[in-house]
Amino acid sequence: MHTNSDPDYFNLPFEPQSSPKSADTPQAICQGVDGKAPRDLVAAINQCIFNLFSPIPLHDWVYALSDLELQTIDPLAWHPKKKPAPVTDDEVIFSDIYIAIEHCRHSIASSSNSQASSTLFSTVPSSIVALFRIHEAIKVWVISEIASLTIDYKLRISRIEKFIEMILICRYEMSALGPGRIKTFSQLGVSGDLGGKQKLYVPSFVESAIIAGLISPESRAFTKAWNDVSQNHNCGLDTLHSLINGFDISLASGSPFSSQFQDSSTTEPLGLVPSLGWMIESILEIFYYLPDLLFTSGHLINFDKRLHIYYLISSFREWTSQCSLSQSPNQDVDMSFLISQSGYATKPDIRQVKEFAARENALIRFNSNGSANGNSWSSSHHSMPIRKVFAKLIHEEQEKFKRDTRERERLEREAREYQLNVQRKMHEEAKIIEKRSSAKSPVAEPVASYFSTTPDSMSTRNRDSEIPRTSSLPSFLSKAPTVKPSLAINLIDSTISVEHSHAKRDHVFKVESEEGCQYYLQAIDRQDMMDWVQAISDAAKEAAARRITVLVEDAQKEIIEQERASNRVSATGAGAGDGKSKIETELSSVFGVNLEKMMKNTDGSDGYTVPILVSKCLSEVESRGLCEVGIYRLSGMMSSIERLRQEFNRNAEAVDLSDEEWSDINIVSGLLKQWLRELPEPLLSFELYEDFISAVGVVDYDERLFAIKDLVHALPTPNYVLLKRLVEHLEMITDYEDINHMYASNLAIVFGPTILRPPPGPASFATSMANLGQQQSIVKNLILQYHWIFDVEADVEQESEKAAYMETLTEEAEEYEYEEHVATAR
Repeated sequence: MHTNSDPDYFNLPFEPQSSPKSADTPQAICQGVDGKAPRDLVAAINQCIFNLFSPIPLHDWVYALSDLELQTIDPLAWHPKKKPAPVTDDEVIFSDIYIAIEHCRHSIASSSNSQASSTLFSTVPSSIVALFRIHEAIKVWVISEIASLTIDYKLRISRIEKFIEMILICRYEMSALGPGRIKTFSQLGVSGDLGGKQKLYVPSFVESAIIAGLISPESRAFTKAWNDVSQNHNCGLDTLHSLINGFDISLASGSPFSSQFQDSSTTEPLGLVPSLGWMIESILEIFYYLPDLLFTSGHLINFDKRLHIYYLISSFREWTSQCSLSQSPNQDVDMSFLISQSGYATKPDIRQVKEFAARENALIRFNSNGSANGNSWSSSHHSMPIRKVFAKLIHEEQEKFKRDTRERERLEREAREYQLNVQRKMHEEAKIIEKRSSAKSPVAEPVASYFSTTPDSMSTRNRDSEIPRTSSLPSFLSKAPTVKPSLAINLIDSTISVEHSHAKRDHVFKVESEEGCQYYLQAIDRQDMMDWVQAISDAAKEAAARRITVLVEDAQKEIIEQERASNRVSATGAGAGDGKSKIETELSSVFGVNLEKMMKNTDGSDGYTVPILVSKCLSEVESRGLCEVGIYRLSGMMSSIERLRQEFNRNAEAVDLSDEEWSDINIVSGLLKQWLRELPEPLLSFELYEDFISAVGVVDYDERLFAIKDLVHALPTPNYVLLKRLVEHLEMITDYEDINHMYASNLAIVFGPTILRPPPGPASFATSMANLGQQQSIVKNLILQYHWIFDVEADVEQESEKAAYMETLTEEAEEYEYEEHVATAR
C-alpha cells in the first residue's frame, strides 16, 4: 500500500517483513522559502497542522477506523475503479496511503456493485479530510517552489537543499523522542535504539508531505539541479534516503549547513505532529496481521488486537496534545495560507515543466562544456554524467505497478467466477421451483407464442388489440403483437447467458446465435431479466426440436423425389426404341445427366463449363433473389417448376428467366434444387461419402477443416468446378442473411441431403437419416470457409498474373509488328 522512502521509518513488530517501500505526488502554491530558516519553516507548517489536528474528536477517529476495517473484507476494494495505464519513468507517481484512500472504492459499494462509484475517501469524516487537504497543500507548495518557471538554476538548487534540511530537522526531532512515546510500543518493549547513531522514529506529518513533493514528476524533471545537489554533498541519487544520508554526513563533517543543526540542538523541541499516513498504515497492519480470534480456540475473541488499536489512537492523540506545550513558531514566518480556501493555486502544468526543465538541463550542460561559461566551478561540477533522479525508487514503483496489475486481474477473475457460480446456482434453483410449480399446474405453451409476444418491458402494445384470455394460455401470452419487429434473431441452437464481464450496465444478458452473432439486451430489473432468459431459452429448445422434425420430413421428401427422378431416368432409357421423338427428348434433356458428359467443353478443348441451367438459375437468383426472405427454403408452384423444366429440356439456350412467367424467384430456385436432386451422382461423390462423414467427426477444428479441404480437392474435376460455383453462390446468399434470413446453417439444411448422400442401396435411407447432421455440417463449413477451402485468393492472384503475362505478350507482339512495319517501309 504505502511505500516509505526511508527504511528507518518505524514499522509495527507484528508486520511480516517485506520488500522496501516508497512515497507519492499531486497540488498547491504559496509564499516562497527563500530567506527563511528551515527550522522556522518547519515550525510554522507544523503549527498549521496542529490547528487542524487538535480539534478532531475521538468519535471521528472511531468512525474512520470502522470504515478501514470494513475495507479489509474485500481485497479488490483497495484498487481504484478505473484500471491505471502504464506510464514512462518520467511520469511515475509514487503511490502512498493518501492516494490509495482517495481513489479506492468503498468495500460495501464494491461488494454490492462492481460498477459503484462510491470511494472510501467520501466516507471519511470532514475533520480528517482536512488533514488530507493540508498534506496535499504542503506537497503542491513544495512542487511549486522547486518546479517554478521563474527562478534560475542556482536558486533551484538552493531550494532543494533547503527542503532536505527541513526533512533532516524533522528526523532529528522525531528520533529524539523515539517510538516509546506511544503506549502500544512501550508495552511491547520496543526501543528506538538500533545501535550506533541509527534510531527508529515515527515520521512527522511535515516530513511525509515534503517528501511527497520532492519525489513528484515535476520536481524530478530538473535532473541537472538534482545531480549537482548530489555532487555537492557526495551522496547517492538512486533513492531519497541515500541523498538525505549524504546531507547528514556532510553536516557531521562541518559543511556550511551544519550551523543550522548546531543551533537547533540547544533549542526547545518543536513538538511535531506525527504523520497521519503512518498512523493509518499502522492500524491497517494491525487489522491484517493480527487475528480476530485466538489461535488456541476458534471461539475466543482476540481482545489484544482491539487494545493495540485503542492504545495507538490514544497515544497519537496524546502526542498531538503535547505539541501545544512545545516551542511557538517564529511570527515572521506565516504559513497560514496552507489552510485557507483560496491561499494556494494548483501546481504547475507537467507539460510546461518538462519543456522548461529540458531547456534548462540542456543549457547548463552546454555552459558546462565551456562554450558560454568559463566558470571553473561549473566545469568541475558538470563533468560527471547525468544520472536519473531516484532511479531505484522508480524501478521499484514500476515493479509494484506490475504486481498490482496482476493481482487485480486475479481478483477480478475470481470475483467473476464467483458471481457466475452464484448466478448458475440461482438459475438451477429457479428451474427446480418452476418444475415444481409446473407439475402442479401444467400449461401448454406453443413455441410460436414465444416469437409473437414480448414482455411488457421491451415492447409497445396497443391495449385495444388484446385477444380474450383462455384457460389454456398464460397471461403474458394472451396479447397479440401489433408492431412489426425491427430485428429478427435466429434462436435455434442459440445460447443465452447473463453477462458480467463486458457489460457496463446492470441486468444485461447475451444471446449468441447459431451463426456466432452476439446480441446484448438489457432488462428493467433482475426478475425481468430472468424472465427473458427463461422465455428465450425455452423458445430456443422447442424451435430446435421442431426443426429436427421438419428436417426429417424434408429429408424423406428429398429422398422420395430422388428415387422418382432415378426411376424416371431409367424408364426413359428403357423406352429408347419407342420412336424418334423419345430419342430426341433424351438427347436434349438436361436433367439426370452425368456431369462428365454435360460439362465437357463442346469445342473439344480440355476443361469443364458450368451447365447452362445452373449458370442461368444462379445468375437470376443473384440478380433479383438475394434479398428474398426464405430463398431456397421456400419453393414455387410445382406446376410452374414443371413447365420451366420442360422449357429447359426443349431448348436451354432459349430460356429467358427474366420473363414475366417466371417472376416468382422461388420457381427458379426450386428448379435448381430439383436439378441437383436428379443428378445420377451427388456433387460430393458416392466414393468419398464415408470420408466426408468421418472428417466431420474430427474433434480438433483446424484438423477437421483441413480434412474437408483435402476431400474437396480430391473430387473429380467437373464435380469440383460445379461445387465451387454453387458454394460461391450460397456464400453470396449469406452476405444478405440479415434480410433474407437464410444463414449458412439454413442453407446447409436445404442443400445438405442433396449435395452429399449415401450410395444407393437398401440401407441408404437409414444411413441418410443417421448422418443428417453431418451432411449439414459439411455444407455449412463449405459456405463459411469458402475462400479458404477453394483457394479463391490464390486463383485470383493466378488469374491476375496470367492477365499480366498475356498483356506483356501482346505488347511485345505489337512492338515486333511495328518494327517489321518500319523495316518494310525503309
